[in-house]
Amino acid sequence: MASSTAPSRQARISGQHHSPSQTPLQLPAPGQAPDLLLSELAAGQSATIRSLAVEPGLRHRLQALGLHRGQRVQLLRRGWWAGPLHLRIGMTEMMLRRVDAARVGIDNVVVTG
Repeated sequence: MASSTAPSRQARISGQHHSPSQTPLQLPAPGQAPDLLLSELAAGQSATIRSLAVEPGLRHRLQALGLHRGQRVQLLRRGWWAGPLHLRIGMTEMMLRRVDAARVGIDNVVVTG
């Protein structure tokens, strides 16, 4: 017999179940402009990280790599189709999935040479 606190099999399959560790997307306050997203950055541009709207596990991993609020990040290149983004954060280069980059808010975008 299934536990009353466990989600139904149908809810898990349909994606309607959200585990407690998932953090909902943080929307801007009313009247505040929405963040630009890291996934929208063009190759050769850099920006400042404004927000990380990711689950705690991914947040910890990204922060350990230097991707945290106030840090400058440069987009070196974009993968084909929906491929990963090649980023430079300080002295660290990393690849980040676009779906994860779409949860990172940025501002102060500049073209780097």
